Amino acid sequence: MVSDMHASGPVLSYGDRRRSATLPEVDPIGWTEELLAVGGIDAALAFLNTRVEHRSSAIYRLAGSKLHLTHYFDASGNRPLAILEHIPLGDSFCQFALRDGSFYVEESRNDIRISRTPLPPVMSSLIASYVGFPMLSADSSFIGTLCHFDIVARSITSAEMDVQRRAAAILSTAMG
Repeated sequence: MVSDMHASGPVLSYGDRRRSATLPEVDPIGWTEELLAVGGIDAALAFLNTRVEHRSSAIYRLAGSKLHLTHYFDASGNRPLAILEHIPLGDSFCQFALRDGSFYVEESRNDIRISRTPLPPVMSSLIASYVGFPMLSADSSFIGTLCHFDIVARSITSAEMDVQRRAAAILSTAMG
């Protein structure tokens, strides 16, 4: 067991499973709103990351046909790879989240939906697992995505998908 400090408090790691040591069972949406109010988007994103198995969490802003990384949290404390900072929408997993209202793939290398859409080899080799949710402006235009991803296969429950979808709506408001 390893203990680290993150924006959401100490996090205990059991292998590659992380759970907060200081947060009792809370209303995740209320907690997201509270963290957003007192610590900003980065604090809310760090909290949302503790709720999933995925190592990395990000918010991408859509500008034209490109996604720009605006907020990033990595449970291992690493900075994002340069290749992930600016991505053409058509070369990203986020395109599916924007198209379908959400997108989840536990293991992208074995998923027929991914094999039918030519992603750059570097993207599909970097990201094995992805879950993403569109972020909308007040007039319902797409402004970006909230996503979690990892280099190994990860799962997420449908209940957590709902929490993350609702959190994306809250973060959308904060992003304007």
